[in-house]
Amino acid sequence: MSTLELPTTVATTDLRRRTLVAVGIVAVADQLSKMTAIAVLGDGERSFGPFRFVIVHNQGGPFGIATGASLFWTVLTLAVVVGAIIAVATNKLQLLPALALAAVIGGGLGNLLDRLFRSPGGGKGAVIDWIAIDPYPRVFNLADIALRGGAVILVIAMLAPRSGEASPPA
Repeated sequence: MSTLELPTTVATTDLRRRTLVAVGIVAVADQLSKMTAIAVLGDGERSFGPFRFVIVHNQGGPFGIATGASLFWTVLTLAVVVGAIIAVATNKLQLLPALALAAVIGGGLGNLLDRLFRSPGGGKGAVIDWIAIDPYPRVFNLADIALRGGAVILVIAMLAPRSGEASPPA
């Protein structure tokens, strides 16, 4: 195994523990970054080259879909997080899919905490978005990066041939 390769399998208990730690790191990093952004930016904005930092209270879903449907997004996010937790708890996963699910769970949890505890609370709170990169038209947060990155990695891992499996003929 070269220094750039990840091991493909890890003992199930150890992998679940690593996954749980990764979930916690993602969720805590997301919440700390939002608190820091609010404290530093307030109602202002800062720009550094293509990066723009501004606080947006997002009561919709990803990409601004269904603005104002916060309760719907709370329920959907909760379902995805619970489903991913069940997948990790009940399946023997390889390292890459497990870490991808950890990113999805941690990102979902980070945004779910906003919806549950930010004003007005009770599942109707707004997610704090604070990162914009020109020319991308949306503002997002660390949880969004984890969710999207984890989902992409999960799809790639599901489509990639597993060790010992022959690749399909071209």
